[in-house]
Amino acid sequence: VGSGEFGDKYRPVYTEDFGQSGSFGYRFGNLGIEIEGSEQEFHPSAAGYKIEGNAVHFAFTTGKSGAKGEVSGFVGENPGMHLGLVLLNGCYSGLRLDEKNGIYSCLGLGLAATDYLGGLGRLRALWNAKIGVELQFTKNLTMFGEVYYRGFGVLRGKVRVFSVAAVEGVDTLLSSGMNVSYVGNACGVRYLF
Repeated sequence: VGSGEFGDKYRPVYTEDFGQSGSFGYRFGNLGIEIEGSEQEFHPSAAGYKIEGNAVHFAFTTGKSGAKGEVSGFVGENPGMHLGLVLLNGCYSGLRLDEKNGIYSCLGLGLAATDYLGGLGRLRALWNAKIGVELQFTKNLTMFGEVYYRGFGVLRGKVRVFSVAAVEGVDTLLSSGMNVSYVGNACGVRYLF
């Protein structure tokens, strides 16, 4: 660590809280197109921390020694990440399990607005791949379950950190980056017009 960068020393693991999503679209035969919106929160995992709440705090050295040989350092806070997204998906549902039930897959592109370590509301391109099963109850009503993978590469930001050597709590901004890609799942009810 040095020159105002995190380096590879701080690598938090995140947990996903429940999010909300919705979509609407149109099908013609086995092909479909949909617009999907979603909102999710990710918080630092507390696994491995003995004291509750310590998962959001981190400390690291600057790599420079002071006049008395002590190494200076910083303390920062990682409150997590908020992600809101809109996707345009193309779907295929040609693999049928029987007359009413089948497997579908979708690929999509979209935009994500992220709040992460000072990168408030930053827009990024996002891609999405998902596969799911749908069970048809009536002509227009189905229940579905799916697994998806989403990613958009490295998200750059600035994190506010506090010098532990400064008596008055002098703070500064340091560069940060987070590679955002994750696997999730969803289930719900779909009504086809």
